[in-house]
Amino acid sequence: MYSTNKKLTHWEEKLLNSLKNEYIGFSEYNENLYSILRLSIAKYSNNKFSYLDCDNAISNEEKSVFVDHVHFGTRGNKLIAQFLFKNIKQKLLLTQK
Repeated sequence: MYSTNKKLTHWEEKLLNSLKNEYIGFSEYNENLYSILRLSIAKYSNNKFSYLDCDNAISNEEKSVFVDHVHFGTRGNKLIAQFLFKNIKQKLLLTQK
């Protein structure tokens, strides 16, 4: 939830705000950490390994996908699984030509 481009639902915002109030500085730390991690993985993947940013799977979803501040619920897991399947299948089909 800390580095997603998804517009958070009211429930997701409430969850994140309650965490911010309960653990001062924790959200900001994680937001910074996850943003750096996301950029670093993409940068260092090059041709050594494939990198798919699964935030693309949820970024247009209007309903809640998180069950807490970092874990996906059923809807989020389904969207990510579909995204991974589509992208891995496409990559495999391209490499077989």
